Amino acid sequence: MSVISEIILTACSDRQSAAAFLSSLSGRPLSPFFMAVHKPLGDLVEMLQIAPDPKAKPSTGKGTAWPDIYRMLYRTATGALGWTPDAAWNATPTEINEACIGRFGDGEKQPDAEQAAQNEALGFDPEFDRAGLRALKAKIAGGA
Repeated sequence: MSVISEIILTACSDRQSAAAFLSSLSGRPLSPFFMAVHKPLGDLVEMLQIAPDPKAKPSTGKGTAWPDIYRMLYRTATGALGWTPDAAWNATPTEINEACIGRFGDGEKQPDAEQAAQNEALGFDPEFDRAGLRALKAKIAGGA
C-alpha cells in the first residue's frame, strides 16, 4: 500500500487531491482499492518503459538500472534534441526515443555521400534528406 500510495502521489498532477483520496481509504477494505488502481498503475508503468524495438537482437548483457536509463533519456532529450528540462521530464521514454529517431534516424539508412557533398558545397546541412522532403511534400499535395 505504501508503494502504491507513493506512486499515486508522485504521478498525480494535484498532490493534495491525491493525498485526500488516499486518506479517505483509512479503515476501509483494501481489495476494492487494489482492483480500482491495478489497471491505471499498470498503464503508468507501461508508459514509463521504452517501447521494444522489433528489430533489436535479444540482450545478452547485464541490465541497466532505472536511474541510469532516465539519466540517458534526460541527456538525450535536453542535449541532443534541445528540449527544455520541463519538456524532458514530462515526456515518456518512448516519446524521447521516437523523437530522437525522427531527428537523427535509426542508424540504418546512411545519407547519400554525393548528395551530402553537394549540399555542403551549397552551404546546406549535408545530412538533410532533401529527396525525402520532396517525397513528403508530394505525398501531402496528393492528399495521401
